Amino acid sequence: MTCSDLQTFEDELRVNTVAPIELIRRFLPLVRKGAAKKVVFISSINGSLDWAADTATLSITYSATKAALNM
Repeated sequence: MTCSDLQTFEDELRVNTVAPIELIRRFLPLVRKGAAKKVVFISSINGSLDWAADTATLSITYSATKAALNM
């Protein structure tokens, strides 16, 4: 893995995992006041560990960060 690959992975990890956590932290007081009290994250099939073997040609970094979001 090259330095640019690592930078891409870090960027995608931030967007797909860290940013949603930051967003929830900011909106949590409003969620707690709401009637439904639900938070929904939308992922993709690329984050599925069951499908990982079938999607080997897709971006590994994208799939790993989507799996992290799902977890």
